[in-house]
Amino acid sequence: MPAMLVKESIDIEVSAEVAKAALTDFTTWPVWSPWLIFEPDVKLSFSPKQTEVGSSYTWKGDLTGQGEMEIESISDRLIQYKLQFLKPFKQKAKVWFDVKSTTEKSCQVAWGMDSKLPFFMFPMVKKLSAFVAMDYRRGLSMLKDQLEHKTIHSSVEITGIEHFAAEQHYVGIKQTSMLGELSSKAQPIFDSLVTELKSQKLETTGPIQAIYEELDPVTQKMTWIAAAPVAAPQQCAEPLSNHVVPAELSGVNVEHTGEYKHLGNAWAAANAWVQNTKGKKPHKSILGRETYFNAPGEVEDSELKTKITMFVRS
Repeated sequence: MPAMLVKESIDIEVSAEVAKAALTDFTTWPVWSPWLIFEPDVKLSFSPKQTEVGSSYTWKGDLTGQGEMEIESISDRLIQYKLQFLKPFKQKAKVWFDVKSTTEKSCQVAWGMDSKLPFFMFPMVKKLSAFVAMDYRRGLSMLKDQLEHKTIHSSVEITGIEHFAAEQHYVGIKQTSMLGELSSKAQPIFDSLVTELKSQKLETTGPIQAIYEELDPVTQKMTWIAAAPVAAPQQCAEPLSNHVVPAELSGVNVEHTGEYKHLGNAWAAANAWVQNTKGKKPHKSILGRETYFNAPGEVEDSELKTKITMFVRS
């Protein structure tokens, strides 16, 4: 059977003891779980005793499926779990956290999984591993915020499907980036976009957006456009160019409130909705867009409002 191995890590400014206490207490997981965040109504149950071998929890939801997890062993650094998925398909996996103390008040937390997949899923191993790794990175980022600051500035709400009958025109700056670079490289591109719109005296019809054309989940390479909507194609000069989103598109909308570094939670929510909605699949030629209703500096990062639209095909 093909193996799926995933490992991600993060540095956290709390002691190893504090981190281990959170990781062995399943009642704390709903706050930072990269899956439970987009399904707040999921049914959860917890064993009476936590923080020890045998502690467990179960979940059952429309988007998150159904399964259970149990602590199998706890050692000085390593916490090992038995994970069993029941829906949408049955699958078992070994999950672990390695909590390495770096100073008295800091640690490195590594999150890993070792699973065997059915033979028919062999062609999808690399892609599935990449998606799980993305989920783990989202979860570790939220765990870090929760442990360091006692709060996570990220909430999502799936608001439903929307149909776009007409073409949508944009002027923008097209980029090819690595997904992990967006947090540091995107803002200068958007600043350049705003500057060029003013200097070229172009009239826009709505808020600034990011349009995502393509993402390779394995290489993490993506093609995207920092864009502003316009009524029709414009006479514009470099670095701006005209772009169009085709007519007769539908997309699922997810509203995100909070820091941009957690926008992946909204994309994960949209993807979960698509995967669990009969007759819907991700669009092949264009992924989706982010629409920004305010900006850093205008409001606190915790109040940033963004709408994610993942385009779908029926």
